[in-house]
Amino acid sequence: MLQFFLWLYFIFDVVNGSDKKVVTRAFGKRLREVRKSKKLSQERLGHLIGLTVSQVGRIERGKINTSLMMIYNLAIALEVQPHYLLMTDFSDEAGSKQD
Repeated sequence: MLQFFLWLYFIFDVVNGSDKKVVTRAFGKRLREVRKSKKLSQERLGHLIGLTVSQVGRIERGKINTSLMMIYNLAIALEVQPHYLLMTDFSDEAGSKQD
């Protein structure tokens, strides 16, 4: 639990101090890693949570922000705890500010 709160602190620091896209890209990268480790296609994951393949792809590429409820639904579909999807390294994303 402490790790989650440290993560939240870091997120707010990143968001307040720099590019908000860093967070969405890092989350998307983590989501893709977890989805692939579970051997699920974007199509199957989308079907499980009521999204199109395009929407799943946009989340994974960090093009759209997602709600806490969507993170919860993604976690259920991937059979992980929601905080597991949020455990990521932002240093890679902070260094590469692509659009």
